Amino acid sequence: MALTTHQKDLFEEYTDEYEEVLNDAYVCPSIEWLTKFHDNFLEEFDWNDTKIVNILKEEIEDINASKGRATMSTVGEDIIVVLSTPLMQRAHSMKSSGEVVFVDNSGYLDRCHCYVYVIMAYSCTEGLPLGLLITTSASVDTLTAGFKLLAETLPDKAFGSFGRQGPEVFLTANDDALQHSLKIVYPESAVLLCAYDMFHELWRWLWNPENGIEESDRCTLSLLHTNHADKNCRRIH
Repeated sequence: MALTTHQKDLFEEYTDEYEEVLNDAYVCPSIEWLTKFHDNFLEEFDWNDTKIVNILKEEIEDINASKGRATMSTVGEDIIVVLSTPLMQRAHSMKSSGEVVFVDNSGYLDRCHCYVYVIMAYSCTEGLPLGLLITTSASVDTLTAGFKLLAETLPDKAFGSFGRQGPEVFLTANDDALQHSLKIVYPESAVLLCAYDMFHELWRWLWNPENGIEESDRCTLSLLHTNHADKNCRRIH
């Protein structure tokens, strides 16, 4: 099917020179060549658990050698990796790192089947990372163990000198496991849903045909929600 589609695209693009282009292996390689290439690719980039662990160990050694702090642990069969580079450690001295901190969990390493959580603080220029957590599971137990391990690698005066108390507020996506684990590790910090993720979730819900929202009403409902949230923010400030 893929080869047929590719040949059709070539015919539409090179109608007069189609036969010549079709015989050019650079433009239209044979199935045998692609099969061999695919087999070699899988052999070279076979990301099994043992290979992943060895790569992580090498990276951790490099980070620790550069005056950063990184370590790896396990919870059952799940792997946890936490790291704090020199830049991340310096960023904790900012006042903003103890005020509002965002936990970004939009990253996912497909080939390694790992979840990536980046803790960030705002600055006058852009967001600055405060720490990184990588896990092979997004469960509450694994994340709780991960954030506890990360807290041990952070500077003594982390989060603008609040230390193990944590920042005043964590902003997260709509992730129950993430929010619950943060509340366990940092019980004195407020854990709130990020406005961007709230709007994103609403937009996905409006466009889900299973919810029965008419297409002509989706933009209107989204705008009403945005205006309502904006009024509430202005009232708070």
